[in-house]
Amino acid sequence: MTDPLHDIQRELGRLIGLVEGIKDDQEKETRRASTSRRDLHAKVDAAKDRAEDAAHAADAAKTAADTANAKIEKDIMPVIDEVRRWKFAGMTWLAIAGVAGASVLAFVIWAWDVIRAKFGG
Repeated sequence: MTDPLHDIQRELGRLIGLVEGIKDDQEKETRRASTSRRDLHAKVDAAKDRAEDAAHAADAAKTAADTANAKIEKDIMPVIDEVRRWKFAGMTWLAIAGVAGASVLAFVIWAWDVIRAKFGG
């Protein structure tokens, strides 16, 4: 027969080993979770930095677009308006010249018929 005290000590040793194993597993899981959280925070911080960079780039693009629009309004639009006035005036003069040319041609045709009828017989 075995000594009951010896059996108790053996079971107690086994229980202590199991508890230490659980404790080691828990420490490993805590380290793994800590590493995972650290990596997640690093990724979130990197995404935040990229978002801030994108916001700054968008602000810079908006500023550049506003500057370009102001320059267009100030420098280019007056030139475009002037060219439009020239175009309108040119079209008006072309219409006047066309009407005048048609009138002269009609007169020449009429006069040619009159001259030919008078001298040609």
